[in-house]
Amino acid sequence: MKIVSVVARGNGANVLHSQLACSSPLYTLRSINPWLAMTPGLPYWKIKNLLTESDLLHLIPEYGVLGLPARKPTVFTFHNFYIDPEYVRQAGHLRAIYYKSLMRASVQSSVKRASRITVVSRYLYNQVREHLPLGNTAIDLVYNGIDSEHFFPKPRSDANEEFRLLFVGNPSKRKGFAMLLALLDQLPAQAKIYYTTGLRKSEPTSMHPQLVPVPQTDYAHMPKLYQNCDALLFPTLREGFGLAVAEAMACGLPVISTNTSAIPELIDHNKGGILVQPDDTAGFLKAIQRLSRNHSLRAEMGAWNRERVIRDFQLSRMLNDYADVFSKC
Repeated sequence: MKIVSVVARGNGANVLHSQLACSSPLYTLRSINPWLAMTPGLPYWKIKNLLTESDLLHLIPEYGVLGLPARKPTVFTFHNFYIDPEYVRQAGHLRAIYYKSLMRASVQSSVKRASRITVVSRYLYNQVREHLPLGNTAIDLVYNGIDSEHFFPKPRSDANEEFRLLFVGNPSKRKGFAMLLALLDQLPAQAKIYYTTGLRKSEPTSMHPQLVPVPQTDYAHMPKLYQNCDALLFPTLREGFGLAVAEAMACGLPVISTNTSAIPELIDHNKGGILVQPDDTAGFLKAIQRLSRNHSLRAEMGAWNRERVIRDFQLSRMLNDYADVFSKC
């Protein structure tokens, strides 16, 4: 069975579909320009033969079905839910219009076309069932998987009194980058926030002595980035799964994040990290202060997270679950 996937470069969905492609010679991934993915329908003229010659398509629902081969079995995986009414409410005016019109139409057409639907969290499972007309289409929950042999704990070689927080993702409103800026002048003196700009090719610039930009890092080298920090700071507003959270957990880091969307499915509050309401600046500051003063607590939480990943979010489990989904089509 030849499976073809088309996903935009520079996001967590591409990471997951790449893992599937690496696991099987029968799975082909075509990564496309993110800007092309903003319009309804796939860039069909570029991948027509690849799609037509496949036995099964594995896509994301935001692309819709414009130009897809007729009656081709298709699995659509929800990695996020951009038409969530609360998420739309938080978006800017033009983006909200886009989500409520073009993207909603694309997602609805995908759901009607789908042979099966998969979601990467219980949060997304509930959102899809509540807001979309599924009919008799089967929906499967398949958590993202982490390669725990690639993402693993390693003591910092340059450990000192500096408390390093790591922010991973695009510095956007949805990822909660504004919270980082709100915290800067109140951080403990020994704390610094190291931040990335996600998987897209743009270099960050520093704007504060305690806010340190991280040079563009290939995904293969992400474990070292986690291993060189003490905790993940992830003040996201909406997350379909939280791939960076799971990666940090696998590397034995405690996580400070928001008590929203899919994050509580990964982080056990006060065991693997600290969950705070999205707009609670004081709560985030208190959590940072608590972890910065207590090395043993960080170690305990990191060990808990590592075991949680091995138990619930292993890559091998995810690959087996998708193989089962594909076989049912």
